[in-house]
Amino acid sequence: MQQTAVDSAVRIADLESQLTLARGFKQIAREILETGDRDYLLQRLALIMGENLSCNRALIYDIQMDARWVVGLCEWLSEANGSVMPTRDTYALDIFERGIRHIWDSRGHLESHCNTVHPSFMMDGSAQLLHGKMQIQSLLWYPFAFREDGFYLLVFNQTDRRRDWRPAELDFCESATYQVALALQKMKLIEKQRSTEAFLRSEKVRAFELAKLADTANRAKTQFLANTTHELLTPLNGIIGMAQVLMDAPLEHEQYSDVKVIFECGHKLLARIRTLLEFTELERGERELQGLVYDPAGLLSQVKSSVISEAQEKGLRLTTEVEPGVPSRLWGDPEAVSQTLTILVDNAIKFTHKGQVKVTLSANDQTLRILVEDTGVGIPLEKQACLFERFSQVDCGETRAYPGLGMGLAMARLLVQHMGGEIGLSSDEDRGSTFWFQIPLQAPAPSAEGL
Repeated sequence: MQQTAVDSAVRIADLESQLTLARGFKQIAREILETGDRDYLLQRLALIMGENLSCNRALIYDIQMDARWVVGLCEWLSEANGSVMPTRDTYALDIFERGIRHIWDSRGHLESHCNTVHPSFMMDGSAQLLHGKMQIQSLLWYPFAFREDGFYLLVFNQTDRRRDWRPAELDFCESATYQVALALQKMKLIEKQRSTEAFLRSEKVRAFELAKLADTANRAKTQFLANTTHELLTPLNGIIGMAQVLMDAPLEHEQYSDVKVIFECGHKLLARIRTLLEFTELERGERELQGLVYDPAGLLSQVKSSVISEAQEKGLRLTTEVEPGVPSRLWGDPEAVSQTLTILVDNAIKFTHKGQVKVTLSANDQTLRILVEDTGVGIPLEKQACLFERFSQVDCGETRAYPGLGMGLAMARLLVQHMGGEIGLSSDEDRGSTFWFQIPLQAPAPSAEGL
């Protein structure tokens, strides 16, 4: 009868202990849901587990295996010894080398008692510190949240009596620390995401500011070009005019030749200045598109006639092809189309020393497409991306073999964009290049058919 009463009391005590641990686990789960702060969660973990396991002291350390430090994060003391308080004690890992290495290798917990000391503590001498100087009767080291360079260590100390940790209590430690480890991992991912988002936001702001600075600088340069070219035009026209007057006067042959050089050089300079003026007008959006009926094949023929002599002087074949299906009447800006085509053909002739330049005109239901193919020097891949930028040339050295301002392709790009189209290239160094552009195909309105 007496034994039955004892057994019943033991069962009741076990049930009460299990209920206490269950309540503790519920508390920890609630803390996980309600906080996103690592330090606060670990402090609550030490408090809740220390109270529910009825030990004298609970601590949490960050074990840094690579750095070889044992960093104190938080500490809980029972009411008899104090209350929850943060601790920043940091120890060299060497002091507890054997015990920590045992946990790291086994990925399991460690128990030690004053009268049955764990072998690891005997090997590194930490038993004298823990069970002697600190008078810990029983201790439990429970690791969790392992990572590549370390783990967290939950330490329970019993200083008033020897204590054997029951399976239910170890299960409680395992369940609680597993949930906390998941929560810490989630916090780390959230923090990483926030950090990434903050970085992307700062980079976006930085890119926007750099774009604004670049745009301001480009506008300033464009305005400078416009102002400079306007200032150059008046004296240059005077030089060309006076040269023309002198050429019409009776001059000796040598004098006439000298004046003719001035006249021709002046016209070349005037052409370059006008190119700069046209470019600045395009870049500032001051050029308006024309709306006229034009014949694409006729434009191609005109461009060919204007450059055929240059091709022949270099011994190049200049051929053109109009594929079937190209309309004979379209609506748009024939001057912009002709100017773009001329720039591409001029470039092809300039950079081709032997072989041919071929221009192909094609169309589908939506676009008019023009290809300019050459057998010239080609363009290195690393220099192709910037070719359509102003003042860009493949050969930018002081002794470059090809003259020019480097504005042609930049102007072609602006013209094509102004017409709502696209421009591009494909090229292999020493094997030639293919430049192309395409613009929306627009049929003339019935009212314009008579134009």
